[in-house]
Amino acid sequence: MKSKRGKPITASDEKSSKIYYPAILIFIALFFYSNTLFNEYAFDDFTYIVDNSYIQQGFSGIGKLMSSDALESYIKSKGGSVNDLGGGRYRPLSLVSFAIEYQFFKENPFISHLVNVLLYMLTAFLLFRLLAIHFFRKQLLLAFITTLIFIIHPLHTEVVANIKGRDEIMSLLFMVLSLEYFFRYTSMGRVKEKILSWIFFMLALLSKEYALFFIGFIPAISYVIIKMNRRQAFVSALPFLVITVLYIAIRLGSVGFSTGTVLTITNNPYLLASVPQAWATKIFVLLYYIKLLFVPFPLACDYSYNTFPYRDFTDIWVIASLLIYSSLIIVSVYLLKKRDIASIGLLLFLFPLFFVSNFLMDIGATMGERLIYHSSLGFAMLVALGMVGLSSRIFSNELSKKYFTLALAAICCLISAMIFIRRNSRWKNSFTLFTHDVDVVPKHILVNNNAASMLLKELDKDEDD
Repeated sequence: MKSKRGKPITASDEKSSKIYYPAILIFIALFFYSNTLFNEYAFDDFTYIVDNSYIQQGFSGIGKLMSSDALESYIKSKGGSVNDLGGGRYRPLSLVSFAIEYQFFKENPFISHLVNVLLYMLTAFLLFRLLAIHFFRKQLLLAFITTLIFIIHPLHTEVVANIKGRDEIMSLLFMVLSLEYFFRYTSMGRVKEKILSWIFFMLALLSKEYALFFIGFIPAISYVIIKMNRRQAFVSALPFLVITVLYIAIRLGSVGFSTGTVLTITNNPYLLASVPQAWATKIFVLLYYIKLLFVPFPLACDYSYNTFPYRDFTDIWVIASLLIYSSLIIVSVYLLKKRDIASIGLLLFLFPLFFVSNFLMDIGATMGERLIYHSSLGFAMLVALGMVGLSSRIFSNELSKKYFTLALAAICCLISAMIFIRRNSRWKNSFTLFTHDVDVVPKHILVNNNAASMLLKELDKDEDD
């Protein structure tokens, strides 16, 4: 590799990249979310944090948080029955972190927002290191661009700006750490790394159950990147399967699994749909996820009942979604057989999406921006590969390729910043959020109801004054 003056790019140049690339990523993550630090509690923060009596017990409430549904305290406070929950939400780890914060700082949204931003910054650093060392060996630019596209994606505003979104951040963060130690074990063979990989995977599951997709992802990683044969690749996932069984046992012992049908339209958006309509609409929603990944505007805090009219299988967009996703699955299998790194990006996009698609289980909403958090990493990887591939087609000089790729990334940053800054401010509190988003999803029952409630509260304040 040569520099602009024809001199070879030295090891010191590469070493400096290892320093300034992560520094840039950490700074950008902080810059993009610095205006969330003085936000208040909003939306789900009240359900999961403010109105959770277990969290308000601080350290004393950790036992209940580890053995209860995430919404148990809230449901009880509203006069509901714990039996109504059906064990639907066992994600104790983020709740435990909120209890620890309460023990030291009481109700302090600044501290909670700060922790979210710090965890996001840590994710950026660890993700870059993982990609640079293991996924894109000696391709620091590719690791940098992938991480950059991921951390600047506007769809992540809900995950970071809404304090409750910490479960998503922690889930991915622990998966990155699990993969890091998985790679270390396969290269060094030390038992310590193996055990740490398993521990971090369990922590990812305890953060959010969607980390289950990791089991299918491990064999692909082993086959494509570590170059194991097929049998070895599948065997490599067995310990993680054992951890999953252990997690399921813990979950069953604590809250069980949801088995009943939810009979409220706000928590079951497909309640009034026929079976064909429900499946067609679910397939259409997958296409809308792609739309938001490429064009993340406008954004909304919730996408429950009536956000999307029910579809049927004659709908052109449903057919398009079927064709696109069928093609993505076929291409991912083809590239996987060739051990092409792009297959990892495709699978990292498809696997997590399957768990939030409503195909496997009802998630209580048609979709959600926070739910695409893990899949967006696969998207970022594919975009980065596309950028680098495009620059290679246009330029033969290595430095020109680098600057062209960085220029494309800079454009993405500027566009994202314009969306980020405004969207983060919408999450200031429930009033600003709902009164804005009611124009984005005007047919949405929950958002309309909440916007009306916020306006009535403001009216009462004005009358009292």
